[in-house]
Amino acid sequence: LLLCLDDSLKHIPWENIPTLHAIVSTSVCRIPCLEFAALRVLEYSQYKQAQPHHSLLKYYFIINPKGDLKKTESRFERLLNEEWNGMKNQIPSMSEFRDGLQDNDVFLYVGHNGGEEFANCHKLQTFSVRAITFLMGCSSGLLRKKGAFESNGIANYYM
Repeated sequence: LLLCLDDSLKHIPWENIPTLHAIVSTSVCRIPCLEFAALRVLEYSQYKQAQPHHSLLKYYFIINPKGDLKKTESRFERLLNEEWNGMKNQIPSMSEFRDGLQDNDVFLYVGHNGGEEFANCHKLQTFSVRAITFLMGCSSGLLRKKGAFESNGIANYYM
């Protein structure tokens, strides 16, 4: 479990809370930012490439589909190498979005929100999401409380 915490939450020792360890069967660690996690994925791919007996992972990205996040686009472009396939400055069709999630091992979305303009919650439920998904949009991890029901958000539908 990777924790990317806001400043107001960093003082809490999340890694040492017994209840969290009871729920999560893997280790818990903090990361300074999501770019850090993306770099670890790239390093892992280089490691896998150096190991010829392992099959290579497939990477897919959708960056700045509306074309209005130029600074963000340039930050993420430098993280991608020739192993990554995908699109930038292009609005994906629903089938391109679906195929990115179903046919790849890692999926990176960098745009507004969580990509719900291209595949809403109902459509995402019908996909067989195989990829480890990185949603890098404002409010992509936001969970909303609706009455007596548990909080929910677009990120839940990628799992």
